[in-house]
Amino acid sequence: MNVRNHKATGLPRLGADLIAEVRLRRLCGEPLKSIERAMGRPVRYYAYGGKTRTERIAADPTYYERNKVARSQSFKRRDTPEFRRLRAERYRLYHADKKHVTDLKRNWDLTPEQYDTMLDAQGGVCAICSGENTRTAHRRLAVDHNHTTNIKRGLLCDRCNRALGWFMDDPDLLAVARAYLEAYV
Repeated sequence: MNVRNHKATGLPRLGADLIAEVRLRRLCGEPLKSIERAMGRPVRYYAYGGKTRTERIAADPTYYERNKVARSQSFKRRDTPEFRRLRAERYRLYHADKKHVTDLKRNWDLTPEQYDTMLDAQGGVCAICSGENTRTAHRRLAVDHNHTTNIKRGLLCDRCNRALGWFMDDPDLLAVARAYLEAYV
C-alpha cells in the first residue's frame, strides 16, 4: 500500500489506488462513514488535504460558491446511462447471495439449505446433461418444476431448463424430437 505522511496533518496519505477506490465507492453512493469503517481510518483527511469540508468553507467563504458548478457536473456525470449500468452491475455482484435467497423463498418456497441438499443429491451438476461448470457465482442451477402440479423435480442448467420449456414439458414431443435427431445422426 502506498502510504506517505501528509504535510499539513502528519497523518498518512492515501496512495493513488486507495483514492481511486474511495472515489468509486463515493460515486456509487456509499456513505463516507462506511468507507472509513472498512478502511479503518478517516478518509476525508487524506482525500482533501487534511481539512474537512467545514474547515475548508470556514477558511475560504467563497469555497461553496466556487464549487457549485463542480458539484452539479459531478451529479451529471453520475446520471449517465453508463454509470447507472455500472452501479447496477456492482449492486448485483454485491447482493447476489441475498437475491438468490429471496428468489428461492418467494418463487419456490425453498430455503438455501433445501436448495443445497437438492444440489448435493445431484452431485452439484445439472440433472439432465450433468455438465461441468454449470453453476457459477452469477448463474446458479434453476429449480425445475411441473407447471401443472408445481412439484419441484430437480435442478437444471439454464440451457436444459429452457429446452424443457420450449418442449412444453411434453414427453411425447421430446420422443419425436429424439427420433428426428437419431434419423440424421
